[in-house]
Parts: sequence; C-alpha cells; structure tokens
Amino acid sequence: MEDSHVPQRIEAEMVIPVRWDDLDPEREAEFEAHLGRLRGFCDVTVVDGSEGTYAEHRRTRWAGLVRVMRPDPRYGGANGKVTGAMTGIEVARHERVVLADDDVRYDRPHLAAVVRALHGADLVLPQNYPTHLPWWAWWESGRVLLNRAVAADWPGTCAVRRSVVLAAGGWSADVLYENLEMARTIRAVGGRVVHRPDLLVARRPPPVRHFLRQRVRQAYEDQAEPLRLALGLAVVPTTLALARRPRLLAAGAALVVAAAEAGRRRSGGPRVFPAHTSLAAPLWVLERGVCTWLAMGARVRGGVRYHGHRMPVAAHSARWLARHVPRPDRRPPAVDGTARRPRPGMGGMALGTSRHHHTHTTAGGDMATTARDVMTAGAECVGENDTVTTAAERMASLDVGALPICGEDDRLKGMITDRDIVLKVVARGKDPQQCTVGSLAEGGEVVTIGADDSLDEARQTMERHQVRRLPVIDGHRLVGIVSQADLARSLADEDTGKLVESISQE
Repeated sequence: MEDSHVPQRIEAEMVIPVRWDDLDPEREAEFEAHLGRLRGFCDVTVVDGSEGTYAEHRRTRWAGLVRVMRPDPRYGGANGKVTGAMTGIEVARHERVVLADDDVRYDRPHLAAVVRALHGADLVLPQNYPTHLPWWAWWESGRVLLNRAVAADWPGTCAVRRSVVLAAGGWSADVLYENLEMARTIRAVGGRVVHRPDLLVARRPPPVRHFLRQRVRQAYEDQAEPLRLALGLAVVPTTLALARRPRLLAAGAALVVAAAEAGRRRSGGPRVFPAHTSLAAPLWVLERGVCTWLAMGARVRGGVRYHGHRMPVAAHSARWLARHVPRPDRRPPAVDGTARRPRPGMGGMALGTSRHHHTHTTAGGDMATTARDVMTAGAECVGENDTVTTAAERMASLDVGALPICGEDDRLKGMITDRDIVLKVVARGKDPQQCTVGSLAEGGEVVTIGADDSLDEARQTMERHQVRRLPVIDGHRLVGIVSQADLARSLADEDTGKLVESISQE
C-alpha cells in the first residue's frame, strides 16, 4: 500500500539557465547539492551556456543529477538568460514551469506555493530575500524594500505557463530587462501576470564583484519605465540643491527610510528582512541617482555593456508589444496532449466572485449549457497551510469574496469566504495570523460541480447545499468557479428566483 505520508512530487519543471565562465569550486559544490535536493521533489532542467573544456566536465557531472542541455541557438540573442529560459520552457515536461537564476534557493514548501499560485494566472512573480546579509546584500535590500512599498519587486525567479509562452513565441532576447519584457509580452497576448510579495523565496547574494558590475546595468533598466527614469535623474540635482539645507535633506532621507519600512512590513517581510535593512534605502537612492546619469551616458554610446555586447533596449513598451506580438487564437497542445484552459484575460479571470462579467453564450456564440460555459475560468487558490490573514489579504488584492483552498497535493480541500473569516475566526476571538485556512475546512464537505455538468445540475447543487459558489472540477483539476450570479445570467427568471430564495433560507 502506498505510504500516504510520502510527499508527492510537484507537477512542475524547474528550469535554471546557467552561464559560468570562471572556475569556482565552492560555488559549484553548493549548487550541485542544491540540484540534488531539487530533484527529490520536482523535475529539473539546467540549460548551461558556459564555454570551455571544464564546462563540459561540469555538465557531465550535473547530468548525473538532473537533465542538462546547451542553449538552443534558435532562441539566440544578446541576453543569454532569455535563450536559456526559452530552451528549457520548450522542452519542459510540465505545463507549469518555474524559472530560477542559479542563486535562487527553493525548498519544497515554497516551490509548491509558487506553483500553486499559477492557478488563475499565467505568470507569477514571488519575492526574493537574501539568505544572509553581507554589506552589498544589505545595500541592495534598500532597493527591494522601496519596490515593495510603491509597487512590486522583480525577483530572480518566476512561475509561468508553458503554453502561454509558446503561444507568444517567447520574448525578446535582445533586451536587458528580461523580466519586464517577459511580463509585458505575456500581457500583450492576453495573459494574467500576478505579483506575490507574500511568497518569499530565498536567494544567495552574488559575489561582490558581480554586485558592483550591476550598478549601472540595473540603472539602465529604468529606461524602460519613464517615471522611474525621471525620478532617478532628479535625485542628484535635488540632493545638490538641498546640500545647504541639511534639515530638509535629513527629512528627505527619513521619508525614504519610512517608505522602505512600509515595504518591509508588507506581506510577511519582517520574517526575512531585518529592521535595519530599511536604513539602506537612502544610500541606494543616492547610488541609483548617480548611476542613472551614467546609464544615460551609456545610452548615448549605443547601450550598456552586457557579456561583450551593447544592449540599447532596456525593454519594449507595452504599446510596442501590443502592435508587434501576435495575439494567438489558440494555444499549442499541452505536454500530455490535453486541451488547455482559456487564458486568463482572454475569457478567464480570478476566481471566487460574482463581480466579474460573464455572457450567457460560449465563445462560439452558442447558448451556454454547462458549468464550463458560464464559469469564471482560472483558479487563484490559497494554500491549506496559509494563515487566515494571508487569505484575507489575497481576497482584498483580488477583490473577491471567496477563494478555493488547495492542499499540498494540489487537490481542492474546500472554500474559504469572507463570511467564514468573520464568523469562524474574528467572532470567536481567534488569531487570524495563527489560524490556518485548512483548519476552517476540516470536517466540511467539499461541494463541487463537474465542468460538463448542466446548468440545471449546478442550480440544484447550489439549492441543495445552500451555497453561492461552486468550484468547477475537470477530473481532479480545479478549472473555475460558478457563482450564483453566473447562473442567474443563463437561467430563466423563474429558476433564478427559486435559486435565490433557496440559498437565502436559514
């Protein structure tokens, strides 16, 4: 009999692009140990673009642990990281792919959480944090915290749906800011991009020489975001103007620290960012101001240098991509030959609410007859081990009133609603930061509907169990949610009235 306590493998592919042109035995040994841990719970592909005889020996060693390959020249470009990523995505054995720089360190729970977040999204961007804090990692934390405060940070890892990337034809390998280019490309083909600052993934700090080489390069990336560029250009003139007014200068620095502290306190940040990291923010702002002007000089000379090339383009604008990236009508077949769900943004949205609009006809114009026809596609889940606070924050960010609860095995465990949080946690005096979402689902019946079940069956199920939302299941996979409002748009007025009356009964 199968041991139910043995964790199941995560149904996802980890793709790690690598290019190491120098010999570092200590770094290699640590990375090989990391590969050994990863292969225990997911499939791994390393795409190694390193050159030289020793690189071949290294690839031979790694091949004993995971799948190793060279970059596919069809995806060639100045940015080798994109070439490696696209090579791995194309050969991935799973629909869900996690891209990670070679210094990102996943463990099983965090990888499972990031993969699970792909329910209802096409690209998920978690939050990196440093495993330890040498001075340059502390310095860089100022940037990370300010990004968390005003928008979102761009990590060295993401989770993406393979079919969406292939349908878009990949993203440009001739830009510097590959993360932003990828996100904008996925949005251009109708995909849904989700930043998850609460998903905290460890990352080893780079060598100090690598950190120093990145200063102007990172500032050059701001040229893809005009507002950030304008702010960066304003730092040095503003600082010089305030040099004779130290109180105002100190007040400005304090304001920057306060903003960084707000970012640190957001979405579990205090667990991984010590309080003193906020103090690095003014130093980073001043550095970015100087480097922004140096980056402008590099632009005049034809672009910033990157692995022997000059990169003139930081990233293409969303408007440019909307004109040049074809928006596909269909996605390529899945790895296992099954059909793909509709892409969020092209008929699919975040789950759990009747606030989204649905029509009562299918995409082909036929009358809706099944749950699949009227459901809100996609599935933004909350994990069974997540706290109630996390679930409430997720509901607020998605503007929904309920979320499916997914287990570590990626199976549906139940539903949590805003009403559950109020009545089962707040009203009973429980601590929402200590209470897990799974505890609210324990012992409760998971009421679902099949994707191909009729609308009448969905109505009867809602009436029988007095629920306003039904998770839609295709096999064992959660594919959407049908709400009372979704059914109301397709049912006869008489049936809608009966449904509302039945659910409203105590």
